[in-house]
Amino acid sequence: MAAIVTNKFRVNNAAKFKQSITDAANSVYVAIGKSDAWSDSLIDFTDADAPTPQDQQKDERNFYNDMMAMKLLTAGDVTHVIPRYNWVSGNAYTAWDDRDSDIYDKAFYVITDEFKVYKCIATGPGASVIQPTQTNINEPVAESDGFLWKFMFTTQAADADRFVTNNFIPVKTVVIPAGGSVGDLTTDDQTQYSGQLAAEVGTNGAIYHIQVTNGGSGFTSKPTITIDGDGTGAVVNAGDITLTSQSITSIKLTSFGQDYSNAVVNITGGGGIGATAYAVLTPDLGHGGDPVAELGAFFVTVNSKLDGDEGNGDFVVDNDFRQVGVVMNPFTYGTTSISTSGTLGALSSFTLSGHSGFTEDDYITGTTSSAIAYIDAYDNATGELKYHQNDKTGYGVFEVSETITGSLGGTGTINTLNNPEVERFSGQVLFIESRAPINRAATQIEDIKVIIEF
Repeated sequence: MAAIVTNKFRVNNAAKFKQSITDAANSVYVAIGKSDAWSDSLIDFTDADAPTPQDQQKDERNFYNDMMAMKLLTAGDVTHVIPRYNWVSGNAYTAWDDRDSDIYDKAFYVITDEFKVYKCIATGPGASVIQPTQTNINEPVAESDGFLWKFMFTTQAADADRFVTNNFIPVKTVVIPAGGSVGDLTTDDQTQYSGQLAAEVGTNGAIYHIQVTNGGSGFTSKPTITIDGDGTGAVVNAGDITLTSQSITSIKLTSFGQDYSNAVVNITGGGGIGATAYAVLTPDLGHGGDPVAELGAFFVTVNSKLDGDEGNGDFVVDNDFRQVGVVMNPFTYGTTSISTSGTLGALSSFTLSGHSGFTEDDYITGTTSSAIAYIDAYDNATGELKYHQNDKTGYGVFEVSETITGSLGGTGTINTLNNPEVERFSGQVLFIESRAPINRAATQIEDIKVIIEF
């Protein structure tokens, strides 16, 4: 038995994930962690290469053990994205083809230096040398180099700032909120929405391109080409047929027609044999009616900006992190209630007396309990020391009133043991990325973009 998972299924899964973040019943967080080095030894502070996370429970638990803090994602923090293909003069691009099962792995659309996105409907005889700039929302427009481009949308400034990278660009299909109206949309979204409607009316079911699959042979004159289907008006005149060495090399349309969901290209006459071609059909809502679906947006980007020690110190500074993750529906510590806090501290901590000399990233040992942990943050003024434990330290339990010492210096007595704000191992870890260390400082903002493929 043969079967496939379609690209529409992948796009649908991406849309469901995006919706899960905006759903009021869910709380989805971006989390950072892993202040200690990528090393298997407690006493080795030198980083090896970051390992590739494995899809197994152990790696999820390790991620939680090393977690420092997490920040809640909002609806504006997530979008569909697609691979980025810049328009460059002299490049060859691929024309949209509804029969090409690999079309979403090809450059069949471009983004220009004006941040406008265009879909290639038909190619010219050579490379693309005329950058499209038109913004026709109804029909594709041909450039003098023979390329036929459909204007899709202009990337909005706010989306460009948050989601454009060297490898991906944001894409969305604007819809009217349930029970709402066009007036509820932003001005930019109203512009794109109008374009989507115009594209659906103007292009849906038209035939803009005929793909020659076999040029045949022996044509002494131009053949007659007709299109049979469930639409009307698609016409090819003899002047739009190109013959080279008695073989058909291209077929253009005189009239694009409308309402075609099925079409058969018939080639008769001209004295030749063996020529075949097919009509390339539009997506379900035409070219530009549903950018997310027709550009194959089965990638989602979440973007979170970490501003210094936000969350009243939940995000520690003057230390580094080596992992980023996405966690859905974690619990508030000590409960089974899904947290809705904007930020959550994930580190345990002490309040100390008679303390001095501790250093971030060093490890500490309890002189009574023999428990060991890594220092994530230390405030000499307040006596607060935040820490985490993992397989290198073991999971011993510190005791109130015991003295702790650092391997590189430092001593103090534990007055209180303080819990994190998030219940460890709660919720679902959806994504883990390991990387080289990234240092944090009170005056900087980390712009974290997580790209997930479905």
